[in-house]
Amino acid sequence: RNVETKMMDSTYFVGRKPILDWLNDFLQLNLTKIEDTANGAVACQVMDALFPRHIAMSRVDWGARSAYQYVDNYKILQAVFTKLSIDKKIPLERLLSGRDNLQFMQWLKKFFELNWREDLELYKPVIRRLKCKNVQLFKPAEGDFFSDSSKKKNQKLKKSPYKYAYRSHIKPKTESKVPVSINISRKVSKENDTASINIENEDVDVQTCNSDSNIDSLKNQNSILAKKVKDMKKNAENAQKLTEELSKELHSVETERDFYFEKLRKAEILLQSYAAELIKRGSSKSDPDFNFNSGELVKEVLKVLYASEDDVDGEAAYLALEATLHENAANTD
Repeated sequence: RNVETKMMDSTYFVGRKPILDWLNDFLQLNLTKIEDTANGAVACQVMDALFPRHIAMSRVDWGARSAYQYVDNYKILQAVFTKLSIDKKIPLERLLSGRDNLQFMQWLKKFFELNWREDLELYKPVIRRLKCKNVQLFKPAEGDFFSDSSKKKNQKLKKSPYKYAYRSHIKPKTESKVPVSINISRKVSKENDTASINIENEDVDVQTCNSDSNIDSLKNQNSILAKKVKDMKKNAENAQKLTEELSKELHSVETERDFYFEKLRKAEILLQSYAAELIKRGSSKSDPDFNFNSGELVKEVLKVLYASEDDVDGEAAYLALEATLHENAANTD
């Protein structure tokens, strides 16, 4: 079960396209780039095909989108490697950073080919994938065998160079003429008359489906997919509402930020102007009558801080503050 590989081994000379073709054909996916395999779910399903009942598919999360979610899938995969004594340590950090996705898929393809069995042609990837979590969130899984959008793909798979690439889950209807022998004898008593009806060896055209279970399976698949589509629409609506709410909150926060920033900027300009005047006149011996009025500066700064949309210059707010301060001082005395 082990694959002994070194960097110069032919295993690592397999290009991206052959790997994507192999995964898309065998697992019936629509992967467009190797990075689509980064969350580890694809590798888990390959191992599920090779070693049935060893992967807990209900725990595999196809909707994993961040590194900490990827870890859970790779833990499942590494546990299977350990259980089956497969001498392969998953380079978790390099896979999470997206550096070793191609090399890992090259190794997995080689491992798959070495462990290929004829019964893998019977593996049903779409049905197995439905047992996993958040399959509807994994876009490359939308083109499964049962979807209308994959009809062209299925025609392409029939011509695939991989002997395990195509296995029809739906057998075609067949037409047959079944010889039916029916004997009907009915006596009708009416005024001592007897009528007889005989039908023998009539050829009847019968159109049958190879198996009712296929129909039931398709109906079940349709109902499951319909439910998932409904859930996805609901999730999309909820996401849209949340986006609108966040946009409103963001606008409110930005407005408040700009309001207070403008206050600080006005106070800064005021202080700079006072400082410039102080340096210009206060340090000059030619102007001995200059007297810096700190009280006036405090007044102007407070007016800037208490200004609002209704009281643009802050004069009314300052007068109210001044009256309150006088009243408090009088009460103290």
